[in-house]
Amino acid sequence: MTTRAYFSLLSLGAIVFTFLLLPDSPKELNWVKVILLFAPTILIPTWLYEQFSFRHPGLIVGTWLLGFAFLLPQGGLAGSLALPWLLVTLWLGYRFLFFTQQLFRATASWSGRAAFLFLPVGAAWAVADRLGWQPMGFQATIVLLTAVHFHYAGFLLLSIADRLMQRGASSKYKILDFLLIAGVPLVALGITLTDLNGPRWIETFAATVMALGGIWVALEHLSLAMKGGDSITRLSWFLGGTCLLAGMMLAIAYGWRQYYPLDFLNIPWMYAVHGSLNFLGVGVFLLYGWYRNKEEFY
Repeated sequence: MTTRAYFSLLSLGAIVFTFLLLPDSPKELNWVKVILLFAPTILIPTWLYEQFSFRHPGLIVGTWLLGFAFLLPQGGLAGSLALPWLLVTLWLGYRFLFFTQQLFRATASWSGRAAFLFLPVGAAWAVADRLGWQPMGFQATIVLLTAVHFHYAGFLLLSIADRLMQRGASSKYKILDFLLIAGVPLVALGITLTDLNGPRWIETFAATVMALGGIWVALEHLSLAMKGGDSITRLSWFLGGTCLLAGMMLAIAYGWRQYYPLDFLNIPWMYAVHGSLNFLGVGVFLLYGWYRNKEEFY
């Protein structure tokens, strides 16, 4: 299969499932499903090809079946269709972390490696959502949002941050590396404990750690956008950095809502605005900027 045919099939999936699921309002859960499906149907395969020159028909099969799973009611059939995407992510983790040294040659940080551990976690939560499972009594919305969190924050943000850290061996990047690796599971833990009526300060702490890492990544890209180079790449980094920065500021506000409440900061508003900003910032603009940039650093 040619590269053009490969990405044509992936792009067709993104278009078809967006068309079939697109809601009237971004506050509807179908919008969360659209954002989630964009990651496996086009964003993650694009990143794997850009970073590792990797493409495989298995990704097409897994993503298309996952898309069909989200068109069906929750249950055994939908869960079965989502399962291949979980298997694909496990295979990717095995291939890049244990089977070859390709990942270790191409990454500069632990974030780039942890991304391949977090991705199957997101896929597992997607399977749980399609099966209608609510582990430990979680709200159904939380199950779906956790799947999105691990696809975008867990894989795409950490992968892009790793590419950013390849620009140099500055010791400051060790702090960024830690914030991102710690922040992804901490946010999931914090939301879990809050949903189970646990101590709310953990969610506040987790949101702050994750947001600080995201803000750092956003500011680094805004700095890159101010330097010389291709104008489209710089614009992509500027738009991506701006969206990510705004999304992370909202994450801090939401995490601190128990101390400084804002009436409009509810879950539907957050996935409509915060989720959309992160989707555009990380999944579209920053990824496209690195796709255009190739190996040139400023």
